Amino acid sequence: MKLKRHIVAIDDNAGVRTALEILLAQRFATVITLPHPDKLRQSVAGNGIPDAILLDMNYRSRTNDGNPPSRLLLCFPSLKCRWC
Repeated sequence: MKLKRHIVAIDDNAGVRTALEILLAQRFATVITLPHPDKLRQSVAGNGIPDAILLDMNYRSRTNDGNPPSRLLLCFPSLKCRWC
């Protein structure tokens, strides 16, 4: 069953973005994939705030602390963060 929801997936790996787009399109009405968290604000301006964001937490080379992307999410207080 497809949900009437909008999801954004952010990953620097083009192959991962393609795979996520194919997989998520089976469940979400709108799937947007972005190569970098910096593109999220532009996407929101054109498409509205997504219902969910799937975010690669180590998108920068040699960095895996998750701090830069997690700070970006503070710009969207209506989203609830769930860490796995």
